[in-house]
Amino acid sequence: QFKISNTRPQFKGDMRLNPITGLPETHTSTKKIVLAYLISVLIHVPMILLSLGITSLFLNIKGNVLPTHWIYVDQLTQLSKPGALFDKKSKMNIIVSMLQVTFKIIFTKINATITKKTTDWENHTTHISYNNSMTVKRFTFAITYTFITLVYIAFWKLDINALRLELIGLFASDEIKRLVNESIIPFVVKKITAKKLSKHDHHKGHKTSSLNDSGKKYHPLSSKFHQQSIQEYVVEKVNETNQGEYNVYEDYYEMVIQFGYITLFAA
Repeated sequence: QFKISNTRPQFKGDMRLNPITGLPETHTSTKKIVLAYLISVLIHVPMILLSLGITSLFLNIKGNVLPTHWIYVDQLTQLSKPGALFDKKSKMNIIVSMLQVTFKIIFTKINATITKKTTDWENHTTHISYNNSMTVKRFTFAITYTFITLVYIAFWKLDINALRLELIGLFASDEIKRLVNESIIPFVVKKITAKKLSKHDHHKGHKTSSLNDSGKKYHPLSSKFHQQSIQEYVVEKVNETNQGEYNVYEDYYEMVIQFGYITLFAA
C-alpha cells in the first residue's frame, strides 16, 4: 500500500527525527510560524484600511453618510444634492456604481497577488492549511469590501430607499462585469483566434484535399462543414491552452457574493 503525503513540496524547515515515529522529517519552530502569521496580518491591514477609505469616498459621493458621522465629507456629499453632478435621481448613479465595481476588481486583483505572496511566506506544512489561509484572507477582504457599503446604509443610516438603489446599482454593475468577462471577451478572443488561424493557413498555402482515404471526392457542402468543424475545434483548443490554470476560488467567490446579496439585503 502507498500513502500519499499531504506535505507541501514547497515547505521549508530543518530536518529532525519525529519524537513519535522516530522517522526523519522537515520541521519548523512555532516561533517562526507565529512571526510569519503576524507579518502576514500586518501586510493585509493597510489593504483593508485603504478599501474602507475608498468605500467611505463613494458613500459620501452618493450622499449616504450621516452628517454626524466621522467619515462625513461635506464637499463630496454636495455632489449628490439635487441638480448636482451625481444627483440621486440622475442616471449618473449607475456610472458611480460602475466605478465602484471597477475599483473592487482592481483591489481584488491586488489583494489576490498580496495574499499569494504572504501565504507562501507563511510556509505552511500541508496543502489544507495553505488553502485555508489563502481562502480566509481573500474572503475576508472580498466580503468586507463588497458588503460594507450595504451594511452601513442598512444598519447605520437605516434608509431602505438608499439601500434599494445601492443594491440594484452594485448588483447590476457586478452582473455587467460578469457578462463582459465571461461572455463578451471570450467570444471576441475566439473570433480573433479563428481569424489568425485562417490567415496563418492562407499564408502557408495549405489547401484541404477534396479526396478522402478511399480516393472518392467529398460532397462540397460536406467538405465545407468538415473544415468548419475542424477549425472550430482547433480554435477552442488554442484558446484553452492560452488560458491560465483553473481557479475554483473565483467560482465559489461569485456564488457567495450573490448569495450574500440575496440573503442579507434583498428583503
